[in-house]
Amino acid sequence: MNEIKTLGFIRKQTYLADNFDLVSKAETFFSGFQGIKNRHIGSKDFIFECELEMIVEGKPRRILLGANVRASFSMVSYMLAICESDKDNLNLIRKFHFDYALPRKGESDKPIYHLQYGGEDSNFLVEKEISVDHLYPKVSSPRILCMPINLALVLDMIFCEFSSERTAKIIANPEWKKFIKTNESFILEPFFTRVKEFIGNEHSSSRLLRDFCYGR
Repeated sequence: MNEIKTLGFIRKQTYLADNFDLVSKAETFFSGFQGIKNRHIGSKDFIFECELEMIVEGKPRRILLGANVRASFSMVSYMLAICESDKDNLNLIRKFHFDYALPRKGESDKPIYHLQYGGEDSNFLVEKEISVDHLYPKVSSPRILCMPINLALVLDMIFCEFSSERTAKIIANPEWKKFIKTNESFILEPFFTRVKEFIGNEHSSSRLLRDFCYGR
């Protein structure tokens, strides 16, 4: 699984260890998959959670990141939450989900790859005693079409969006850039190849790009 390779990469990056409690978390989660044969990896859930202390618009914030990849990719979801304080008493001000969800009978129509603001609670937030009630989590719409994403690209997005002197050094690091390029190729090239094929061969007034994106 590519996400395990991501943890394997992160655990070796000393320039990340100097800035965030990310390397030790990656080491802990990575060790949980050691000894499992490659052919069995896909049958095991991948759940990764970490916290990042960052400056967001000039103020210290705590970023909560969660990756939830269920066995056989039956569900893939990445959570990004921003709390207004880096103290123990945390108040949630933003929460996003980046999801991969194939259409299921009886469920509402939604893009296969989508971004959702708010969304359901998570075990990570429950453990931290962080309430999501003010975000009205039962209102699931809209689910906004987005590009495919994975753990590496979510981290890169966080470092780019919450820019500081230390994150600037990370995203400029040649080894990090090579790592992100590998992940872009892994997840984005197949997607855009398929989009190109659809536009060239299947696109019509009766079958629009939105139908492709919604898995119709």
